[in-house]
Amino acid sequence: MDDKEFHKIIKRYLNGKSTPEEASAVEEFYNRNQDKELFDKLPTKDKEQLREKVRSKVWDIIRDEEYLEKKEAKKSFPKKLAIAASVLLVITFGVIFILQQVGKTQNLITKTTTRGQKSTITLTDGSQVRLNSESSLIYPERFEENVRSIQLVGEAFFDVARDENRPFIIKSGEVTTTVLGTSFNVSAFPDEDIEVTVATGKVKVSPSLESNSPFEGGSEGLAGQQGDVKSQILLPGQQATFDPSTKELSKQKVNIEQFISWKEGIILFDDIPLSKAVKSLERWYNVEITFESEELGECYIQGRYQGEKLINILESLKFVKGIAYEFQKDGKILITGTECKN
Repeated sequence: MDDKEFHKIIKRYLNGKSTPEEASAVEEFYNRNQDKELFDKLPTKDKEQLREKVRSKVWDIIRDEEYLEKKEAKKSFPKKLAIAASVLLVITFGVIFILQQVGKTQNLITKTTTRGQKSTITLTDGSQVRLNSESSLIYPERFEENVRSIQLVGEAFFDVARDENRPFIIKSGEVTTTVLGTSFNVSAFPDEDIEVTVATGKVKVSPSLESNSPFEGGSEGLAGQQGDVKSQILLPGQQATFDPSTKELSKQKVNIEQFISWKEGIILFDDIPLSKAVKSLERWYNVEITFESEELGECYIQGRYQGEKLINILESLKFVKGIAYEFQKDGKILITGTECKN
């Protein structure tokens, strides 16, 4: 079969006008030139969608050829052969590429914790992740050869196994954190500032490029820029904070214990507003806390609690800060009072 005849058969097949023998021949070629292991794992609906994508690409090439035929009445044989070869390449390599991309997304694992729950996850590279309450970690069943990329919603402490050939990348909201091997905490709850706090080693924090998907590339080094915004390099005891409303990324020194003590079962409030503290209490004890007035949320508090019941913490705040609380019929806790002893 020469290239012209092959072209005609492909065109008849795409139009649904091929003979049973021609259709069988095309599909046999199609099946022979794809990644069978990946393809067989897909649902029937996904297989058909892939076929449609390939058909669309083949049509693009056929239209290009028809345009060239009109423009050039006489074509050399190498030109014809190149066009026929392009059809073959689309079917052979285009399908394999699409299947490989689908295969990557098909092998993602999601671990989620509810309020009051925590979990420890060991990744295939030996890295350990301590997942805080009301958080989700999305990671591939197996890491790629050149990069280890995961996605976090919520809060987690990472103890990353060192691998100089494969950076470890965490996508959390609008922030990307890149490391080779270190331990650090990432807090990225929806509608809150994103905080990356380093315990050991060195970390690069960058505002994520909008075009990046959670599991694309990103093997840049531990210095430099991403997009037009400068990255921040963090050392132990330093924290980067990203404000989603202003898109600003700042760096400061912090008390590291305040941000990682949760993984040891310790609640530590180190001069933070009560409005921020109650968010931790809500996730920790699976409750909902509201304020009688916004001013009460601006009350700054300190305290260290380990294994304490929620009512004991509330009583402590009542004694130290002069606020009050009451349990309501709908299960919510209302913080009340007329003043706060700052």
